[in-house]
Amino acid sequence: MKAPELRLVMLLLAPLLLGAQTPQRRPIAPAPSSGWARVVVDDDGAEGLWISDAQGRSVPFLRESEARWSELPLAVQRPVWGRDDKGRPTGAFTLQAPEGFRAGDREQVRLAFDLAGPGPWVCRVELARRGDGGAFITLEGAPRFLYDLGPSRRADELTVPWDGSDWRVTLVPVQGAAPKLRSVSASACTLPSDLAPDGSLPLAFAAPVKGDGFEGHPHADLGALRHLTAVDLVLEAPVAPVPVSLEAVEPVAGAAPQVRYLGGSELWNLPALDTRRTRIGLDADAQILRLDLPEGVVLQSATATFRHRRLFFPAEAGKAYTLHSGGVAQVAPGSLQALPASSRAFYAGAPLALGAPEADPDAPAVAEDPGAKIRRWLPWGVGALVLLLGAWGASLLRKPQ
Repeated sequence: MKAPELRLVMLLLAPLLLGAQTPQRRPIAPAPSSGWARVVVDDDGAEGLWISDAQGRSVPFLRESEARWSELPLAVQRPVWGRDDKGRPTGAFTLQAPEGFRAGDREQVRLAFDLAGPGPWVCRVELARRGDGGAFITLEGAPRFLYDLGPSRRADELTVPWDGSDWRVTLVPVQGAAPKLRSVSASACTLPSDLAPDGSLPLAFAAPVKGDGFEGHPHADLGALRHLTAVDLVLEAPVAPVPVSLEAVEPVAGAAPQVRYLGGSELWNLPALDTRRTRIGLDADAQILRLDLPEGVVLQSATATFRHRRLFFPAEAGKAYTLHSGGVAQVAPGSLQALPASSRAFYAGAPLALGAPEADPDAPAVAEDPGAKIRRWLPWGVGALVLLLGAWGASLLRKPQ
């Protein structure tokens, strides 16, 4: 084999010899005041993340998915249930936060209603709230619905912003007879799907091809690993409420792809009733999505919303901090999980800016398993070697004897 061909073979096999990731560090802009600081990490695939202070000591931090804290149960006080002057089920109640918390210390309130009435039925929910004894203000935004369409197709919960203490609810029937409102339970929470996304991406679900590993389900490639907060699927009208689910597909070399359930919901598009529900809320990482639609349902459009990673840590005003990634993560002493902080504190103020990345000489690189590296690149290396040997053999045959 000639020298140029040998050099080409070594170039193709070079990835087999690489055994470590290069660690990097990025300075974090000083916090304007002491308290919870927020850093947006735009590389969802970054590994070995940790934060250090100016002396190089590791500082404890929380990832956004861990910082939503457990739900807060809210006491329901002075409930009144009945019907309004149009005969529609209605009720009023007051939500009392636990000691040490107040309205707004979580972003949303989950209301779970106890409803009695024969199905099927679909009701639009009119909500109004007030705080500090003022006038009731109607909750605007996309229409909200409760429904009962048979076994395993029932929705009796709503998630609404936690921006009031006194609440009034009315059920407006759009299909069937409205059920009786008997009681409600409530809890406060923070849902990534209800926070402002960092970006959106139109999805093109490709038709399945026999033998592609997607088992007859349409699929869409996001182009990169994304932390999804929601997917909006607009169904071609008219479509009654139908169950729709999404799964993440992870290809596996030489084997069937791994499939992971992400979430699902009842979706519909009923122009005659002026109602539409499109959103499936998510809190998951995915690059390839697989869509499970009932037979005969036609998808009109699809859009995914995503957020970058956010890290929260206790910062002192004016102090220097550094974000490290790609190397061995340094473990910080202690834990922040038990702190009784509200999620509102995490999102107050703008996130701190990150400086330009640079090499991190103080962080050891992550040693990768050489066997795994070889197994991943061996088919490509062997294929390239076979092609070069074939070309070399063909050149020998062409030479005059």
